[in-house]
Amino acid sequence: MDFSFRDLPSRVRGSLGLSSIPDPFVKVWHKDSKKPEWTKLAKTNHVVNSNNPDFTEVISFEWKQGTGQVRLI
Repeated sequence: MDFSFRDLPSRVRGSLGLSSIPDPFVKVWHKDSKKPEWTKLAKTNHVVNSNNPDFTEVISFEWKQGTGQVRLI
């Protein structure tokens, strides 16, 4: 699955109001209904200085429909 984001807002640093372009990344988490905690499956690399990042990294995991796994996307 490819993720693309467009027009991410600039972030503000410090009290001087200096803005900068974000360095976005994607994290993928998993939660099994039988366990209370979330498990991090993967994290992409940062895309430096981009308001319009494209993430093309491949993240694979097993999905078992009907087992109580939670899917947020």
